[in-house]
Amino acid sequence: MLKSTFPQLIGDIMIFCAINGICRYSAAYLPKIKCKKYIVIKNKTIQKILIPRRIGRDKFVDHWDYEKMSIVGLIAYIIITPVNILNFILQTLYVFNYKGIGNLKNLSYSIMCMLVILMIINMIAFTINIWDCGRK
Repeated sequence: MLKSTFPQLIGDIMIFCAINGICRYSAAYLPKIKCKKYIVIKNKTIQKILIPRRIGRDKFVDHWDYEKMSIVGLIAYIIITPVNILNFILQTLYVFNYKGIGNLKNLSYSIMCMLVILMIINMIAFTINIWDCGRK
């Protein structure tokens, strides 16, 4: 049983981390983004966890903007992170054949579909928000 569940569990962890990474990229505040709204996070540890220092190879966050989190990223964290955690828990229960929830497979599939739709919407909003940042 362990040999079949280990790759599935590793895959679920990778999906969880990838979705958190996309939320993290959405949180970066660049001065040239279209949505100029941001919140200020004073705690250095939380800043390092939630806000990236760069997006891709050519878009860097200025050092005086390290404490600023874009509103688009905040919305992504508020909406996507709870669904991502729920998806991870359900996928883990499904991998270990938990029998306590009757329709676990259908519930897990529905949550995954909702997560994919939310990620597509987030990526569209993120792309629109930073569209002209790297161009000169």
